[in-house]
Amino acid sequence: MKGRNSYELNRNFNFHQFFNNFKKKLDKTRSLTLQNKTSNAVDTVRIFLAADYACSKQSEFVKIDCESFWKGGGKREFLCDYTYRTVDYRVLLALESEWGTFSSPKQTFDKVIYDFIKIINMAAPVKVMVYAYKNNNEELLGEMGRIVTQFPAESIGTLIVIGCPWDDELYGKSISGQIWSKYHWEII
Repeated sequence: MKGRNSYELNRNFNFHQFFNNFKKKLDKTRSLTLQNKTSNAVDTVRIFLAADYACSKQSEFVKIDCESFWKGGGKREFLCDYTYRTVDYRVLLALESEWGTFSSPKQTFDKVIYDFIKIINMAAPVKVMVYAYKNNNEELLGEMGRIVTQFPAESIGTLIVIGCPWDDELYGKSISGQIWSKYHWEII
């Protein structure tokens, strides 16, 4: 890690830059959707590619020696859907993604909250939850906020949630980003 620790990453993490680069890469991968028809698997690969890109830009800013681990990249998952970690396996950014069930907002809600609980318990200094919603984003954000307030503030680190509407194509303008800050969500 070249003398940098996870505290320093958390302190220097630029969530605006991360989210903007994430959206930029989503837009650059739209052709995957057109070639393969829209599916949860294709959208998941696009999310991981976007996270790779956003993390690589972040590591230019923070100057750390890292790589991502996800199934589509030829490597196995580590603890959650996507991790960006040092070569000696210290997880710096952990990401969970959950699309749920298109026909059931209730099932989607339950699955998203289940994965959110997993990500909030990660020891990574930066945690990202990417999820789909169908007319229930405010309800999801409310429940996630209720859950976060049950944790000590110092254990949260940087927490970003990225909501993706089920009824729109996954691209930069359709998604919304929020960051947890002092007991409430702030729009990125």
